[in-house]
Amino acid sequence: VGNVVQELDESRNVVFQWRSWDYLPISDSYEDLKTDVIDLTHANALDLDSNGNILYSIRHTSSIISINRQTGNVNWILGGKRNQFTFINENSSNAPNYFSYQHDIRVLPNGDITLFDNGTQHSPQYSRGVQYKIDEQNKTATLVWEFRHTPDIFAPANGSVQRLANGNSIIGWGQASSTGAPLFTEVHPDKSIALEFSMPPVHRSFRALKFPWTSGLPTASVILYEVLQGNTYIFNNSTDTTGTTIKFNYVADFYNEIYVKRFEYAPVNPSFDDRAPLVYPARITIETFGIDSLNIDLWFKVDQIPQITNPANTVVYNRPAIGSGVFEPLSTSYLPGTNELQVSGIGYAGEFIFAYPDVPVVATIPGLVSPLNNQLVNQDVPLKLERSPTRFADKFYLQVSTDQNFTSPVVNDSNLTSLTYTLNTLLQEQDYFWHVKSKNLIGWGDWSDVWNFRSTAGYIDLTFPNGGETWDTDTSLVIYWDFNTMDSVNIDIYKNDVFSRTIVNNFFSVTGGYKWTLSDSISSGTDYKVKISSIDGSLEDMSESNFTIIYSPTDVEHTDELVTDFRLEQNYPNPFNPSTKISYSIPYQSNVEVIVYNSVGENVAKLVDDVQSSGTYEVNWNASTFASGIYLYSIKAVPTQGNEIFRSVKKMILLK
Repeated sequence: VGNVVQELDESRNVVFQWRSWDYLPISDSYEDLKTDVIDLTHANALDLDSNGNILYSIRHTSSIISINRQTGNVNWILGGKRNQFTFINENSSNAPNYFSYQHDIRVLPNGDITLFDNGTQHSPQYSRGVQYKIDEQNKTATLVWEFRHTPDIFAPANGSVQRLANGNSIIGWGQASSTGAPLFTEVHPDKSIALEFSMPPVHRSFRALKFPWTSGLPTASVILYEVLQGNTYIFNNSTDTTGTTIKFNYVADFYNEIYVKRFEYAPVNPSFDDRAPLVYPARITIETFGIDSLNIDLWFKVDQIPQITNPANTVVYNRPAIGSGVFEPLSTSYLPGTNELQVSGIGYAGEFIFAYPDVPVVATIPGLVSPLNNQLVNQDVPLKLERSPTRFADKFYLQVSTDQNFTSPVVNDSNLTSLTYTLNTLLQEQDYFWHVKSKNLIGWGDWSDVWNFRSTAGYIDLTFPNGGETWDTDTSLVIYWDFNTMDSVNIDIYKNDVFSRTIVNNFFSVTGGYKWTLSDSISSGTDYKVKISSIDGSLEDMSESNFTIIYSPTDVEHTDELVTDFRLEQNYPNPFNPSTKISYSIPYQSNVEVIVYNSVGENVAKLVDDVQSSGTYEVNWNASTFASGIYLYSIKAVPTQGNEIFRSVKKMILLK
């Protein structure tokens, strides 16, 4: 499992796409790479920096990466196995993963970043909010602020950090709040607690954010009456400062009203004739009453609009109607002496925003996705070619040929807009070569690398188990096969070359693997084989020779303490990730079953199936290969003497 970032234009066309599979090797991940489902990256937050790059929080690599929105390339990596930065003022005990399994990357107006450090890889584990000053040139990350709770709180998942306009910070404690920690803590700049909010256990916060009760209100609002032609007015008063100065070059009417409001919000429904700029989250509205026409010069104080970080590169945009219409750029001058942005000769009021140019468009090269290079494909079925677009690609040129110099093309189409192309007919036992290039605002880019595939007859080859292996019933095992057909398969097990049971029917896999959890009802033996076949039975393969299955009971801890009644305890921890312990007690010898069910009642794990003597028992369930959600666990205990049957069911939550 990976992640995809997509950027959409106003018409919801995908103009940029980035896929973790194309840029991050699987070895970056700290997750177990031997399970049937691997959540390699688990990205959980992104933000844009002042250069228009994407800062992306990749939880399972314990890193923040900077993505170039022109090319998709990774500019730099902060944290994780391939960290490129030197950490300054950090806690040495946390090295080398100064932050780990983090959430909620945010870029502050001054360019610093904040994040929630879950601290999964700290020893001992604890979570905190942090702020780093990033020097991209010298590759340093300086810790300028952190908040650790007293006592420490550890949140295995979720969490957030929000910097408020008054300098306070909101730290959401994520999953930890479900086990008694606060949902969030608000702290002053000196780290003293301003507010702490808790709820009963089980409730948790994914992120905790604080906003005005009524949103969208102006930060400052000033009204002036009966302005005069030729005069200049500063729209400040004793309580509000809009940072706006207006010279009225022409005013058609004397009895008038001018309303100026400053907002710390981006505009609603922004639209642009050309490619959109990067817009600061700030705007000024000017409304006039009693004026038919006017001509004005405007000055905006930059220090009253703190969102603007690069005034020399800032352009003022305007639209006459507040909340709707197209923004037009105005000829803008920056006056460093007064720290103001100036626009002149404006013939109407309306809404004014502040923006800077997006990263320039460059020619880009698409990436090839499937079929994989050198892959064998089924010559009897249509083949879908897939590619991954890059920055602002709106057209693609695809060539497919039976020779690597593309002198004999079977596809030569320069007018494609879809990311896939289907070859409906393939020659038998034929090598094919293909490449793609893309077109954007500045024209065609270079060709991609050349990949090839070969068409062959359909096949399924079982590769594991293929004979000689030994499997224990207390483990989960993966059956592997090579194939060039995308049909579902049936998997059966044979004993002494005679059908024994079906493992799975109508199973579809894009990778050629199926995880099989052996049941205790499978008897020990040295004469087992696996058979895999297509749904229609036209393709099949079986283990070349026998393999061995050994029955192994589940590991259960037992204490001989005096027990007077049956009990099933609540699992601990709960919620959990990825393992939890289940305790139960039986007062006398019984046949005991402990089973885990998913939310729709399917048996997903049998933890105990044994005759046990009086005492208290504890069994561990490792759910690393299961999806997050609600699970049920049950006990059935039948005494070996007597008719009493004990049953109990409890709920638990797997939260990844």
